[in-house]
Amino acid sequence: MKDQETIKVQYFNEILKMGQENIKVLESDLSEEREKRQHLTSAFTAIQKSLQVNSEEFQNSKSELLCLYKEIQSLPRAEGREQFLVAYNLLLRENSELEAKVSKLAQELELLKHCSVGDRTANLMTSENACEDLVSKGPLLEVEAVSPSEDRQALW
Repeated sequence: MKDQETIKVQYFNEILKMGQENIKVLESDLSEEREKRQHLTSAFTAIQKSLQVNSEEFQNSKSELLCLYKEIQSLPRAEGREQFLVAYNLLLRENSELEAKVSKLAQELELLKHCSVGDRTANLMTSENACEDLVSKGPLLEVEAVSPSEDRQALW
């Protein structure tokens, strides 16, 4: 009888040990997932800020475009109109580029938002790759967002 009890105790001790090892592995996985989620949250916030800046610049560009168009209409001479029409066309093109950038950032933001709420590791890995791509595009978009202002200043 004691042999059976000893065997059962050993068996339960082995199960307990395996359970404890599994808990350690799961805690480690959970910690990694939390770090990934934190990284995604940071990227999400950065993209939201970038989107807001680009949206504001887009709105400013639209307002400037409208004012310029009204100025063009009020000019009496053809020479002055031609210079403003060139500036107007440049701003119109910049406006469409900014609109496309804002739209693209909004789509990427939605993708990141969707990916960051998933519970599966595969989704998080995909999200992390998407996040790295988006974060790497941030400085490029900032440079592009500054460029239209410099182009406008060059015209005047």
